[in-house]
Amino acid sequence: MTTSEKEIALYGVHALVEIGVSILVCLALTSMMKMYLEGLMFFVIFIPLRSFAGGVHCDKWWSCLIMSSFSFWAVLFITNMEIMSNMCSYVISMCCIGVIIAVAPVINEARPVAEEEFMQFAKRLFVHLGSIIVIETILFYFGMRHYLQLIAVVLLFMVMVLLLGKRKWKKLNIHNTYREKIFKTVEKSGN
Repeated sequence: MTTSEKEIALYGVHALVEIGVSILVCLALTSMMKMYLEGLMFFVIFIPLRSFAGGVHCDKWWSCLIMSSFSFWAVLFITNMEIMSNMCSYVISMCCIGVIIAVAPVINEARPVAEEEFMQFAKRLFVHLGSIIVIETILFYFGMRHYLQLIAVVLLFMVMVLLLGKRKWKKLNIHNTYREKIFKTVEKSGN
């Protein structure tokens, strides 16, 4: 193996260990709280949002593990409290989706988004957000308060992650949103 191939392989192994430990901790938390479906829903909603919208990253893997685990636990804990009405959860979710559309993506130094990736990531993000809106509307219609609140709390957490990332990498994200890129593309094609 060349030096660069070794570095790539080591990076992959390191990332796999970090993600694996984080998933194991989250599975343990899910099991201890007996919130299996809620844990699965968290990941189904959060991971694509995080992948296509970005967010804040910790500088050390262990601090990321601690923050991720605590955040996961907090989302499940707050969901279990059932402090929001159906309407409140639905409105908060729709507001959060609006903020995510206005703010995303958050670019960081470790993973810049190439120009050709912008539209692809934007489409995937908007499809995922559209899916969340449909799911939220169905849950609202059937009065499933617990799951409505879970989605609202996950979306609030995602907004926090995005805003912290925008603040941390301010220079990289000043005029960098999917919204702006889409409008520029539409303007270019209209001329």
